[in-house]
Amino acid sequence: MEDNDGKVDTTVEVSKENEKEEKKEKTFTQEQLNKYLATEKAKWKQESEAEKNEAERLAKLTAEEKATEKEKKLAEKEIELNYKELVGNAKDVLSDKGIPASFANWIVSKEDTAEKVTEKIEDFSKKFNSELERMVVKRLAGDVPKVGAENNKKKIARSSY
Repeated sequence: MEDNDGKVDTTVEVSKENEKEEKKEKTFTQEQLNKYLATEKAKWKQESEAEKNEAERLAKLTAEEKATEKEKKLAEKEIELNYKELVGNAKDVLSDKGIPASFANWIVSKEDTAEKVTEKIEDFSKKFNSELERMVVKRLAGDVPKVGAENNKKKIARSSY
């Protein structure tokens, strides 16, 4: 389309191309579709069978066993929540120390306490920084330029070209 200024409006053309791309759908052969449906049906049956077995198992439990089961699940959730909180705090501390936060997952374990994580971070920080400093010094050291006749010969040879 042209405006009064004689310019072509490319937005209309681009939107038409986008509509064509959106209308293209991936097609499957009947064999591929049957295979996909069969695998999904098998997964569904397995999941529903597991749920049914779990429901039967829970129905057979006494009130005392059910309470114990709930306590176990709550304890597991509490441990998981505590772990996520420790990892989040560890990431903050590591970032403050200039260390990549991705190391938090290696430092924190599910059995750790906040005090133990703090100790681990301090220890890791010292080791990380000393190793980092050692590597920087090693890379910066490099080769020392040679002084003497060899350099003069090379300069003369290069300048004669």
